[in-house]
Amino acid sequence: MKNQNKHIDLSKISKELPFRVPDNYFEELPEKIQVRCKEAEQTEQNGNSLIKILKPAFSLAAMFIGVALLAFFAVNIISDSGQKQNSLSEDIAKVNYEEQYSSEEEMIKAIQEQQENNEMNNEKADEYIDYLLEDDIDYGTLIKELEAEEQDSSNK
Repeated sequence: MKNQNKHIDLSKISKELPFRVPDNYFEELPEKIQVRCKEAEQTEQNGNSLIKILKPAFSLAAMFIGVALLAFFAVNIISDSGQKQNSLSEDIAKVNYEEQYSSEEEMIKAIQEQQENNEMNNEKADEYIDYLLEDDIDYGTLIKELEAEEQDSSNK
């Protein structure tokens, strides 16, 4: 605190600048800058020419891979949700089917009846095929006969 009260006499400070510019600095400066710029351009051209050529190709390939991955995941998500809905409806149908029967014997009888019906349907299909081969009938007539037989069997 004692030094704060002292006054500085400006007349004692010299007018000479403490810093100096080296000799021929401004004459040599443009040449030094040009040499360094040329060196930087040569190293940039030598090292980065391959990178400059391949950079657009890599970015394009990365874009295609990204789009392909997005499409793949979108398709998987959509198909998974459809499969879950189908499996859920199948599970519900199985539960409803199994609840119809109070014992295993009834369920076995129902399965045997289904198998017999399938065998009868196969026999009918064989009869139709033989009939078509013998009489050379077109598909339209066959469909009409099948629809008529289905209506007859559902009415019984």
